[in-house]
Amino acid sequence: MFIAKSPLPSSPFPPSCSRFWASTCFSRIGTEFGIMEFGIIEAVTLSAFLQLLIDFRRSYSFG
Repeated sequence: MFIAKSPLPSSPFPPSCSRFWASTCFSRIGTEFGIMEFGIIEAVTLSAFLQLLIDFRRSYSFG
């Protein structure tokens, strides 16, 4: 079954802006958790990993 509609809510911004917002949001969350538990490097790695998951899911859904 081909998925024509995005599972994410529609946004008025172009994909690059929403991707920037998502990466910024995950970076802030990752950094806040990182300061408390993991450490800065692990937090940045976690946010980058989450961004890769988002990109993979997006390309898998539409590709």
